[in-house]
Amino acid sequence: MTTAAAAPASLSTDVRGREPQLAAPPNVWPEIAARDDFTNLLVLLRHAREGCWAFALYNHAAVREQVVQALTTLLAPLPVYQWTYSPHDPFPYSYLARMPEAARSERAIILLFDFERAGAEIWKTLDYNRELFSAHPHGLVFWVTPPGRGQAARQAPHFWAQRSGVFDFTVESPPALERVQPMVRWDISIDNLDETQRQLRLYQGLLEDLAGQADVPALFLGDLHLKVARLAYYVDQVPLARQHAQAARDIAVEQDAARLRADSIQALGDVHGRLDEYAEARARYAEAQPIYRAMGDRLGEANCIRALGDVHVQLAEYAEARARYEEAQPIYRAIGDRLGEANCIRALGDVHVMLAEYAEARARYAEAQPIYRAIGARLGEANCIKALGDVHVQLDEYAEARARYEEAQPIYRAIGARLGEANCIRALGDVHVQLSEYAEARARYAEAQPIYRAIGDRLGEANCIQALGDVHVQLSEYAEALARYAEAQPIHRAMGDRLGEANCIQALGDVHVSLAEYAEARARYAEAQPIYRAIGARLGEANCDFGLADVDRFEKSWAAAAVGYERALAFYRSAGVAFNTALALQRLGYTARGAGDIGQARRYFGEALDIFQRIGSPLTASAQRDLEALDADTQPARHRSLVTLLRERLASGRRTP
Repeated sequence: MTTAAAAPASLSTDVRGREPQLAAPPNVWPEIAARDDFTNLLVLLRHAREGCWAFALYNHAAVREQVVQALTTLLAPLPVYQWTYSPHDPFPYSYLARMPEAARSERAIILLFDFERAGAEIWKTLDYNRELFSAHPHGLVFWVTPPGRGQAARQAPHFWAQRSGVFDFTVESPPALERVQPMVRWDISIDNLDETQRQLRLYQGLLEDLAGQADVPALFLGDLHLKVARLAYYVDQVPLARQHAQAARDIAVEQDAARLRADSIQALGDVHGRLDEYAEARARYAEAQPIYRAMGDRLGEANCIRALGDVHVQLAEYAEARARYEEAQPIYRAIGDRLGEANCIRALGDVHVMLAEYAEARARYAEAQPIYRAIGARLGEANCIKALGDVHVQLDEYAEARARYEEAQPIYRAIGARLGEANCIRALGDVHVQLSEYAEARARYAEAQPIYRAIGDRLGEANCIQALGDVHVQLSEYAEALARYAEAQPIHRAMGDRLGEANCIQALGDVHVSLAEYAEARARYAEAQPIYRAIGARLGEANCDFGLADVDRFEKSWAAAAVGYERALAFYRSAGVAFNTALALQRLGYTARGAGDIGQARRYFGEALDIFQRIGSPLTASAQRDLEALDADTQPARHRSLVTLLRERLASGRRTP
């Protein structure tokens, strides 16, 4: 029973205090709607003016879903937001980051779910952050099972003591199958994060509700497992996706259900792909494709062909990827699946980008975007717009890139695609860096970082921190840069991102060089280089050779510096990295000049100048000045040598010719 003050069982009052009227809760089972707890919770949420929270008890997800839908309808026009625990979004207070900024100080209702799927730390988080929760004018409802209620009371005693009520929606018997079946949609939603999480939460709960009920058809359970697998995949809960895809496949084999078998095998292929297990992914798709073909399911067949194209992309087999996408696209068109067709066209654009065929990529994205818009696929539309921005960046068209990112960002925000939103903000920061607008870049990275943190994308968060370090370097704020790189490095390491880790270490070396801390710089480059070598990142390895050569040059170890620069130069030439090639040649010029080999220095500077001019680099003027300075330096030296020769000849009694 509730601990809140009692109210008439079937009365409700609107937020402006008009006369009570009979409530008619929509879509709520009568035994729930008739409870005092339902009405009392509704009244509390409507009228609580300060930040407050209550606990709602449930023991079956189907009942919880019915109550949530009814409350959401009856609380209008108050906005209702939902937060669901996931390994990537483990902190309940992160709901604030998902709200529009203006709404954070306005009255709203927040429904929070799935605490039992987290560890004990989540309850301690509630206790530690209770002042943060109470500081906002939001009514919070924590949906917990009876065991969860006990955990909350034990693990978060202070938070529990400040509750405004406990409302009981438990039922004695699990909902019957005929009540559950209408709650299951035939498809899944992936365009809106909140809806995706709601479906995942519901279908996981329904599987638990139906466990052990003898009258539940096996194929209905198999379909629920498959839906959970696909939804979990889209929110990056890969272990959960694998578990349920395998459960669906087991049921399909047991029931000899060809469609469920093909769908679950394809889902397992998706999981393997996400885990970089490309051989296994390819095998799964190749296994599912003929099953679809035998059933005459052209959509399933096309999906497998397109997925095989995705595997080829990950393996850098771009010709094969293009062939797969071009094979799948007309199948989608023939069956009227415009979404599949648009996805193939966009994927072909991605292949063109990987091949640096930017005009072709632009054409593909521009072809796919209006298809997405026409069918209301806003995520696909936003992805195309952002991809066009990325192409503009590759072509140094920064104004156009900025416009595209600013066009895509509000679409991502509107559909709850926070990762896309954060990626756009970070991309805008990158554009500002290219335009030397460092204050604006800093603001963008600082805006994107907490979004990545809120959604549990630690790699995105680390990349923002590292980018902030790069901005500090450009502003000669070296202490701040050191702090940022040192902050990002362990995140990269914890995520298994060895490339990101090595990049941070190398960047720390660069900062130490700028501070003339050469011993520290040498240690950092020596630490980063074997990591690059171990993962086959030849460019990073060569950059470490370059950095170590810089240290040798500053310490006037000319021979060692020349060896390091030559080693880096050999790779830059073989990889066709023109700018780095020119930079290494310029550094070799400095080294030769320091060693007194003016003729060699002139040759290096001249070759560097030719490359800088060819690629339109801003360092062209620097290379030109290097040559001019070399000429200026050699004139007095040549004059002195002639005077010396004249004196020697006079001293020996010879005349000048």
